[in-house]
Amino acid sequence: MEIQVTYPDMENLPESSNILIAPVLSERSDRFCRTLAKYNSDGSLYRATIYIGARFDALSSVACLTEEITQVLEPGNDVDIVPESIWRPLEKKTFERLTWHDAVILRALYDERLKPGMHRDQAMPLVRVIIREILEDLNR
Repeated sequence: MEIQVTYPDMENLPESSNILIAPVLSERSDRFCRTLAKYNSDGSLYRATIYIGARFDALSSVACLTEEITQVLEPGNDVDIVPESIWRPLEKKTFERLTWHDAVILRALYDERLKPGMHRDQAMPLVRVIIREILEDLNR
């Protein structure tokens, strides 16, 4: 999957753009960071807009964009089952960047052997093989 990020102040957005980053200029939006996404019927990304508070400092902006872009890629959103993840709910947030675990999940999710719309019964045996291969590669 190729992702092209565009910004709303561009006059002519390319048709191929599927992620838009939009600053929110409201006085009440200092810590605002949300995404609205639409997906094709096969589960692939159609288009997403990431709204980010315009008054975020640089570090908070990077953390917001990292979390929102990776959530658009569909590994999960606000999960409690993994304690060390950028994808935890805000009230339980412990990380501001991708963890080792998060990176492995994203890498597995975008392995070419997995296809959008695959049934869980088909995908899970492949996921086990893919993650095993990723871990073996990382441990070399």
